[in-house]
Amino acid sequence: MWYSQMRLGLDWGQRLQKLIKKISDNSLFNLCEMNSVTTLFLWM
Repeated sequence: MWYSQMRLGLDWGQRLQKLIKKISDNSLFNLCEMNSVTTLFLWM
């Protein structure tokens, strides 16, 4: 159980990094996207 949660967390971390990398080019969109991602994490 704990191990699978760790795996899930790592997977989410990698996805988040990819997302940030993808949107970091567009600085206007970057701010909005980071806000929604943070909100998403807070709701989890």
